[in-house]
Amino acid sequence: MGLIFNRLGLANFFKSLGDNFIMRGQYFSFDVIVALALFVLTFMFILAYWFSIHSVMETQYSSSQDIAQRIGNALMTPGIPENWDSYGGFSGADAIGIATNYTNPMLSENKWSALSSQTPDDIEEKLNSAGWHVCINLTVIGGSGSAGTAGNCSIPDSAYSTVYTRIGAANFTQVKPAVLKVIVWRDANTTIIS
Repeated sequence: MGLIFNRLGLANFFKSLGDNFIMRGQYFSFDVIVALALFVLTFMFILAYWFSIHSVMETQYSSSQDIAQRIGNALMTPGIPENWDSYGGFSGADAIGIATNYTNPMLSENKWSALSSQTPDDIEEKLNSAGWHVCINLTVIGGSGSAGTAGNCSIPDSAYSTVYTRIGAANFTQVKPAVLKVIVWRDANTTIIS
């Protein structure tokens, strides 16, 4: 070590600081190495935990968005069969939609009445909400105002929810613009099973 200091011209500089200068400054002692290793391990554990929670929240958000969008798009169709409201009723329908038919995609008052008269559990089961609660809000703009709600719309403040909105036309006595909001929600304490 002294040879290196001599070649660099630093030997006299370090001698002026004291004879045992090199031995006094052991920065990487065993205690410091152990403390540094514990700090890095703790930091990595906290970081991994944070990303784990972030990943779960991202999955939950993505899942609720997909379900809300699927339900909203399905409701803007006539359903299967197209005349499910008069043919077999809610229980006889394979898929629920509230549009009149494919050639006339206006929202039907009869289908809305049939849907909104069902229990929240029946609506969630028929719409295949995958364990999410569903609240459907139909607002007819102008004239009568809100057409009402269907499903489980008693959403607690602590709920995790996603809203999907579709705009269309409703034929409720006369043709008016309508806003269909689908809210899928789950209580914040509910465990996500994917």
